[in-house]
Amino acid sequence: MSDSSRIIMQSESTGTASACAEPPRPHVIEKDTYVPHAGPEEFIVPVLRKRIEECLQKYGKPASSASKMLDVGCGRQPFRGFIEGLGFAYQSCDVNQSPENTVDYVFAIDAPMPREVIDAAPFELLFCTEVLEHVADWDAAFGHMASLLSEGGVLIITAPHFYQLHEVPYDFWRPTLHAIEFFARRHGFSMVHTEAAGDGWDVLGTLLANITLSPNSRSLLDRVAARVARAIQYALFCSLVNRSIQKRIRMGGPLYISNIAVCRKEAAL
Repeated sequence: MSDSSRIIMQSESTGTASACAEPPRPHVIEKDTYVPHAGPEEFIVPVLRKRIEECLQKYGKPASSASKMLDVGCGRQPFRGFIEGLGFAYQSCDVNQSPENTVDYVFAIDAPMPREVIDAAPFELLFCTEVLEHVADWDAAFGHMASLLSEGGVLIITAPHFYQLHEVPYDFWRPTLHAIEFFARRHGFSMVHTEAAGDGWDVLGTLLANITLSPNSRSLLDRVAARVARAIQYALFCSLVNRSIQKRIRMGGPLYISNIAVCRKEAAL
């Protein structure tokens, strides 16, 4: 998820790409455990892990031992063990194969779906976390996810609302909950749960982790000012990571770090 991940750009095979060709998709070596791996992840990852596990436990209970789920944009499958512990038969898809060769279906969720995944449907649960910001065609993506779910099946979505650019140039959106609900309802889903996760402190911490401060000139005053500002930045960031400020001060306001939505596929009329 973070640009601190090692990115390997897929090279063109031969010749020069045409002007209308899509840019090569970055191949990111994702995390195999859902913990922060860099400063920018210190706030969004703990918030998401807690909320995702809560949503899976509350809304992702399998109907039987034969219940299947599909992890959409699975990466290296950091939630696989948790999901299998709930009793689901786990299957996965992503735009790239994982280093462990564990992705069952390799395709983009807004591109034509392979016959194999269509034949494997329906699934009781679709799990799509921190993926939709990289998906250009939401109409196609929501249509495909709806077609893969059984009636009454559950779709769990998370997507960042405040986060740095990553996996460029395939980084398209920072949606609101209203955008997720709009496309979900358009494709036959009802909203079971929506949450603006995290708060202004998480936004501020993520901002501090992504900025660099330097003097405007070589003058002594500018250099001293920059050094003082960097010291304040570092001290504030460490206090936010340790949650020492949050224990004493609650930050209100409309800022939040990530969207969480649980949708249910309604029966066809």
